[in-house]
Formats: sequence, C-alpha cells, structure tokens
Amino acid sequence: LLEAPSSSEQMATAAGAAGAPNMAAAAAATTTATLEDHGRTSAVTLEGTVLQAVLAAGLQKDVPLPSDAIETMEVLKDEDDEIRAEAAAKTMKGSFTEYASRLRTYLAELEQTLFSSGLHTLSRPPDEHALRSYLQAYFDGEGRSKLPQVALDSLCRGEPLAAALHGCSFTDTTLVEEAAGIRDLLLRNTEELDSMLRALNGEYILPAPGGDLLRDGAGVLPTGRNIHALDPYRIPSQAALARGLATAEASVQQHFKEFGSYPETIAVNLWGLEAIKTKGESVAVVLGLIGARPLFEA
Repeated sequence: LLEAPSSSEQMATAAGAAGAPNMAAAAAATTTATLEDHGRTSAVTLEGTVLQAVLAAGLQKDVPLPSDAIETMEVLKDEDDEIRAEAAAKTMKGSFTEYASRLRTYLAELEQTLFSSGLHTLSRPPDEHALRSYLQAYFDGEGRSKLPQVALDSLCRGEPLAAALHGCSFTDTTLVEEAAGIRDLLLRNTEELDSMLRALNGEYILPAPGGDLLRDGAGVLPTGRNIHALDPYRIPSQAALARGLATAEASVQQHFKEFGSYPETIAVNLWGLEAIKTKGESVAVVLGLIGARPLFEA
C-alpha cells in the first residue's frame, strides 16, 4: 500500500510520477491538495476568486479562457467551482492580466449596450438625452449602419425629417427616414395613459408584440398596446432556427462520441422567457431532434 501524500508538493509529485498527461492534471492535483492541507480560505487567491465569479456568471462563454485553463477545469469537472477556479488560475500566471483586460473590455461594452435609466414613468416621452441613447444604440454601426451625426443631433432636438436630411448625403436618406420614424414612435408613448384608462373602462386596446427595440426592432413600438410576448407565427425566427438545428445536431453527435450510440431520448426545457429572448431557439432544437422543419409564410 502507498501512503497518501501529506502536502501539496508531494501530491503534485505523485501526479507527475503517475503519468499525469499534462500540466493541467498537475495543477489540478496541487490545487486540490493545497486547499485540503491549509483550509480553503487561506489558500484562495485573487485570481481564483475572479475566475470563480466568471464561472458563476457564465462569462467564460463570452470571454473564453486560455486553452490550458479550460483543460484544467475539464480535469476537475467533478469538483466545485472554487477548486476548479484556483486550479485554472495556476495555469494562467503569465496570461491572467491579459484575460482580465479582455474581460473588463467586454463588461464595459455590455454596460454601454444596456439601458439603465431607472423606472419608466407612464406616458412620459423620452427627453433629448434618452432619444440620443436609443438611436445611438439602435444605429450602432455594427448590426445597423451608423446614423450621421448631423441627422442624429437634428432628430434629438425634435426637428422635422426635412431638417434632419439637410446636410446628409443621398445614400443616407433611407437610414435617416428610418431613424425619424423610430423617433416619432418613441414619442408616442404618451398613449400609454390613454390605453390604461381605456383598459380600466373595459374598452378595446390595440394589440402589438412585446419586446425590446434593440433586439426585436421597431415593430414593438409604439408602447401602450395590449402586448403579447409569444406569437406562434413568429417563432422560431430564421436565426433561431439555424442556432437550434445546430444545437440539436451537436447534442446527438456529442452523445454518440461519448457512448458510441445515438440517444434514445433527449429532454429539452421549454421556458417562455427563454423563447421570448431567443425568438424560439429551444423550439427549433425540438424541431431539429424530431427531424421537422417549419414552413415560413411569405
């Protein structure tokens, strides 16, 4: 019988002598032993704490870790996040600063994308600052072309379309017209209070799809409508269908790779909120698994 190592150094040596496949296994063994020898709190590092927060938030999907760190966490997939994060941090001694910089950049971009303007006041139209934030985020230069600055300033001041087009090139006409339309729709949220009073009186309220301007487009405007979150004629969208089919295929292939056979059953959680946010990606997964395809209306 072999006596169990009594320290982290001995554990790491044992891992190497046993033919640990790479540095990931050695780092995993060292970390596990250190946490057990000295108590978790005393062995926790700043880098490990940061990575533990990254894992808890799922940020490693958006800001991928270095390959060595990913391999280390895979070795420790049965351990808790604290051990996995500390082990991964050990493999990132020379690259943690660079990763932290990428993480900070991503979070800064994410912060600028979201609107954090407090609670909405019913029927209060957006002011010039709020209009500018909406239009700049909508015409961000990535998903959509960037709005000319002169047109943006004009529209946010409340000037008519003709004034906003002044000084813009002919090729920007369609873009500025779209921005003016969105501006006008945003200003129609004064109808919210009228719709609420009609609802309280048992009167008819115009229906409209619910959603977010940036994610779902101008079709969700104006506000103050009888909104519905799920429209069976709109899900899954073309993009959600492509993602869902790819997910279904990857799930089947992963099972075949691990077990050498195709799965007999696969469970898919259908959540309303998830379907709203992804425009029916989970529905597309189910369609892909049963070999069905939706027929899109023209």
